[in-house]
Amino acid sequence: AITCRMPTAIANALSTATGESVCVRAGGGGVLDESHAFVVNDAPKLSGDWQKRGRHGRWTVSRMGCQLGYTSVQLELSRRLRLFLKDDVQALRLFATALVESFQEALDETLCKVE
Repeated sequence: AITCRMPTAIANALSTATGESVCVRAGGGGVLDESHAFVVNDAPKLSGDWQKRGRHGRWTVSRMGCQLGYTSVQLELSRRLRLFLKDDVQALRLFATALVESFQEALDETLCKVE
């Protein structure tokens, strides 16, 4: 449920923050379209599982959470996006709100199915 909501929520938040179009790139394919401020990839290549890559001394926050029995989520953010969010507090707030709200909606949907 969260993978359906989060890309669009993040794209909307970044569009609001930049005043420019931010699209969702379906399936992770294609090249960056320069007509958009940012592109949200809905199927990113994750690179944080260092254990599978033979680098046993490296632990991501997601991996540590899993080891402790927590549900972990990994987001891949480009350096350009990280710098943008670092320098723009309002954009960071919008981005964080989009993450929290999309997670809450997915959680609510899951809980409704359980009841």
